[in-house]
Amino acid sequence: MSEEQLQARSETRKLAAIMFTDMVDSTGLTNALGDEGALAVVRQHDEVIRHALLAHGGREVDRAGDGFLVSFGSVSQAVGCAIAIQTELASRAPVHPDAVVRVRIGIGAGEPVTEGDGLFGSTVNLTARICSHAAPGQILVAEVVRELCSGKRFSFRDHGLASLKGFPSPVRLYEVAWSA
Repeated sequence: MSEEQLQARSETRKLAAIMFTDMVDSTGLTNALGDEGALAVVRQHDEVIRHALLAHGGREVDRAGDGFLVSFGSVSQAVGCAIAIQTELASRAPVHPDAVVRVRIGIGAGEPVTEGDGLFGSTVNLTARICSHAAPGQILVAEVVRELCSGKRFSFRDHGLASLKGFPSPVRLYEVAWSA
């Protein structure tokens, strides 16, 4: 098989919603709870996220320590999943005040490059930067996500322009309104 054929076969593009999650201050949890205690908290975090993914049609693409890279067939599934994650984690906080888990979530949409089960390209990179720009407990999305959710049950607040590392122009972000 020629290199062109291999490249065409490995690079498939279709519209996808991409979500990154990042657990906030996992190192602080480890220092406070010890390795075993922190591991138990991370397992609960993972359970919450995987349950929400299953309920909203998300596909776990990759794990990086205490964060997830996920893809969805639609942006409304991704936004619904993010709200479910934040809501469930917030509901657990009063029950386990010594092990409060907070995550930041970023959502983007585009046509990422796929190779095997992996996702690559500017859509993935932008979404990772959006996630890192979010505050604990916050869901930030790219403008395209807000536009594709037009007419859906979600509420967005303009978060303004953000300079994101590696991107030459500021990017307009929106915060997904949710409450515990």
